[in-house]
Amino acid sequence: MRMKSLLIALGLAAGLIACDDTAKTEKPTAEEPTKTEEEAKPEAKTEEAPKEVVLPMSATKPIAKVGDHEIKADLFNTEVERLAKIAPQLPANALEKFKEQTVDRLIDQHLVEKAIDAEKIEASKEEVDAELADFYKSVGGEAEAQQFFQKTGVTLDELRDDLSRAVKLKKLLRKKYNIAVTDASAKEFYEKNKAQFTKPERVKASHILFKVENGAADDVVKGQEDKAKNVLKLAKADGADFAALAKEHSEGPTAPNGGDLGFFHRKQMVPGFSEAAFSAKVNDVVGPVRTEFGFHVIKVVDREAEVVTTFDEVKSDIVRNLENQDLRVSMEKLTKELRDGVQVEKFADAIVDNPKYQASPPPMMQMPMGNPAGGQPMPMPKGHPPMPAPK
Repeated sequence: MRMKSLLIALGLAAGLIACDDTAKTEKPTAEEPTKTEEEAKPEAKTEEAPKEVVLPMSATKPIAKVGDHEIKADLFNTEVERLAKIAPQLPANALEKFKEQTVDRLIDQHLVEKAIDAEKIEASKEEVDAELADFYKSVGGEAEAQQFFQKTGVTLDELRDDLSRAVKLKKLLRKKYNIAVTDASAKEFYEKNKAQFTKPERVKASHILFKVENGAADDVVKGQEDKAKNVLKLAKADGADFAALAKEHSEGPTAPNGGDLGFFHRKQMVPGFSEAAFSAKVNDVVGPVRTEFGFHVIKVVDREAEVVTTFDEVKSDIVRNLENQDLRVSMEKLTKELRDGVQVEKFADAIVDNPKYQASPPPMMQMPMGNPAGGQPMPMPKGHPPMPAPK
């Protein structure tokens, strides 16, 4: 009985599925000699023997005892085999965590299965079909699901069995802990978190930057401001090509792209820049605007109004997410209650590490950014206001 463990494996493996690009066949050009009939014959391919999957560990006897019931070794070994297919090489600390969590998971699964059987809870074909449809959608479609089955060794029947158990588990938790998300609670969540469902107003703009370094002399500042004013006049002239002016005059990194900043919302820019851009109309050229980076001449190219997703549009998602939160909390309660009512014994010596398995090195720790010579952290380089990458 692998209800929860297989579903967790599904989640891990879904992100590993990748489609191979098919090589394109191009016709030879006049300069490229075509192959003779003999040369064109396909070369005989040497069949490569499938690589042996080295398992990191295996159980040689029951791994635990729950009351009078033994958790058999083959259940644990099945989980190890699936892990090896999904992630052939892992660091030792990850393997140790997998071992510990898998033993606990198999113990909990046995207890949950007993509770489901005691309540005589069933899952209909229609309910399992709905869960399967959600799974196909989550991995990108049936074609991607087939790749998943091939990569992990999970069969469709096994998946349906586990989805059936998941349906039964949710029914048990709803019944035992009275889980029911009302429209009122969903609406309350929506109102309290409306920002999550709001796409802010955005502006698309280009700019021409005349840099001013921090602490620059007054005459330098005045010179850069005068340059900005002169270019502003050119940019406001009839028929002016703002992109060409940006390429010629801008001292910012977007100059090669004609100063294009793409779309951005207010908080993505420094306040002075945002205030000027969002106050202007489409096709307005404004400036010079002084910010900590220098003087900007700004042209507003387009704008998008704020869009608020209605409650009805997201109601089903909110209900599902709130219920999933309740289910997770209830699952923890259930397993604790079930364990409290039975004697559980784990057999650590039942699981043996494979000496032939080469664990990968642990991930390198990222050092905090700072001065390599010690002392205060290095200041971040100055440049543009925070903004999207040029398009």
